Amino acid sequence: MRSTFSAGLAAFALIAGLGAVADAQAAPLKLAYVNVDVLMPNVPGYAQAESLYMKDAAVWDGQLKSKQDSAQKMQDAYNKALPTMSDSVRAARAKPIQDFIDGARAFQTTLENKAAARQTELFTPLKDEVQSVLDTFRAENGYAFIFRVGGRDASGAGDAAVFVTADKNLDVTDRILARLKALPIVGTVHRPPGS
Repeated sequence: MRSTFSAGLAAFALIAGLGAVADAQAAPLKLAYVNVDVLMPNVPGYAQAESLYMKDAAVWDGQLKSKQDSAQKMQDAYNKALPTMSDSVRAARAKPIQDFIDGARAFQTTLENKAAARQTELFTPLKDEVQSVLDTFRAENGYAFIFRVGGRDASGAGDAAVFVTADKNLDVTDRILARLKALPIVGTVHRPPGS
């Protein structure tokens, strides 16, 4: 919340400062915005990238659940036998369980890293394509800035919108969307999960 507020103040200061520069140059400052929540799902290749990522994530979730289930079974068996164990047997039986749990945590970290890498691999080319279209559109139409509104970026994660309200006439989402839909599918990586 604080970072969104700070980002909003920074954007306001930037716009106010640019307005002064524009007044000094006597040229109107052209601003626009796009709604990333509308753009990204419509980028050619996004549905395929999302499908591939979800398939990979399902495999990873299954692997992690298997490890977690095994750890839980080990812990349950240990807890059931606990009242009949001596202190030395408790310590001896607890060590392999803790080692397995530590290994499962390390495995989870590995999967999280794989997921982040796969997300980057699949969605960065799409984000780059959107950026290229935005840069070209901005230059061709004389916009000083095109701001992003919406709750996520190309990878699906991201910030909340910086603007509370904006003139709908500044929304160029449909124009950018038309250009994106005319592009061929880019960036979809056809690779088996986990490799």
